[in-house]
Amino acid sequence: MLSIKKPRNARSKRALEKRQPATNEPVKTALFVNASHSSHTVSQALQQLSALKKPYAISFSKKKSNDVNPFVDASSIEFWCAKNDTPLMLVGDSRKKRKDNLTWIRLFDGKVLDMLEMGIDSLKTTEEFKPPTLPDLGTRPLFHFAGQQFATEAAGEYPAHAHLKSLMLDFYRGEEVLENGIPTGGKVALQGGLQMVISVTATSDNEGTSKGNGAAGATLADLYAAGQATSSNGAPSSSATPIDTSASGSRIGFRVYTITVPPKTPARAIPSNFTLNECGPSLDLTIRRRQPADATMLHQSLKRAKTQAEKNRQGKSDTYKKNIDTDEMGDMVGRVHVGKQDLSKLQTRKMKGLKADKNGAEESDDEDDEEEHDDDDEDEDEFMALGSGDEDEMEDDEDDDEEDAAEMADLVGDSEDDDDEPAPAPKGAMSSKKRGRKA
Repeated sequence: MLSIKKPRNARSKRALEKRQPATNEPVKTALFVNASHSSHTVSQALQQLSALKKPYAISFSKKKSNDVNPFVDASSIEFWCAKNDTPLMLVGDSRKKRKDNLTWIRLFDGKVLDMLEMGIDSLKTTEEFKPPTLPDLGTRPLFHFAGQQFATEAAGEYPAHAHLKSLMLDFYRGEEVLENGIPTGGKVALQGGLQMVISVTATSDNEGTSKGNGAAGATLADLYAAGQATSSNGAPSSSATPIDTSASGSRIGFRVYTITVPPKTPARAIPSNFTLNECGPSLDLTIRRRQPADATMLHQSLKRAKTQAEKNRQGKSDTYKKNIDTDEMGDMVGRVHVGKQDLSKLQTRKMKGLKADKNGAEESDDEDDEEEHDDDDEDEDEFMALGSGDEDEMEDDEDDDEEDAAEMADLVGDSEDDDDEPAPAPKGAMSSKKRGRKA
């Protein structure tokens, strides 16, 4: 494995974070390697299979520098995949004992998880077919597995075919549709719709040669490990990852079709009938040998992070926690129920109508309503009382005004009386009465 250095800037840190495990993994990129010992048939097969995987495909076509033997030494495979960040790999080579060979390899945590070797019996390229339409680049295909060997209940009986089915689905899964940020897994719906069908057929002429000694109805975790108990001679092997050849000789047909819809079908309508046209590539393959996954590594690879919705579950019955939900953004939302509040200690205005009882007994809601009604009446009485006090004050003011007016009138009267009296005579003058007496 490559040694990872501590990032020195933000750019290298972001690039390193992209390689870290994620809850929803992006589309896996595959590495297609044409080994140094190869043939024209193998080169064409790698070219055709990588075209189906594009744009998530990287090709190594220089034969001189690609000296690799997967079942002997996997160090170069792990180095190339770590360097290019590719968990999938397809190696093509042709040797004296095994001509026109394709090896499907899957890695986990930078190490080889499992391998499956197949031989090419016949090949037809896309150029040999003339379909009316071709699938778009990056189209997610619909897989069709024909044959009882691919049945789910027969996974333990035919471990090699279950292994092949898992590898094919992992290689050409494509971009998954997200619903509320969660991959749907089984749905095929992209912008262009369904355009391509990949059919993998297992022939029944050599059915007995492909059987393993696994238990029928095995789970997904047993698909790759079913061949661990069987070595090449049928006896239990002590090796951690033995090579299984129990299914050697089983023939597999690999076909690719495009879908043609009648021209008068509306854009959003579901067509009542459609036509499958073979567009290539077309391969006839034979299973040779395989290396199942190690049990410990397989257990680690099948682990996945819990979603927020799964974290909200509890118990063996997988029930939801009460009052806890997950919104569309994946955030946890809780509902809090508040109990009955004691309003007797609530700080309010200190008014007579809002004072508590002397005994401190709690009153019912009806009594509270009556108290509120009485408080309103008392407020009105107080308001009326305030109004009557104002009228008394106004009357007192009027009386004071009348008294002031009377006093002013008295003062005016006194001044008029003073004007009627005769003015005093001068000192030297004699009054009329005195003059009469003298006369």
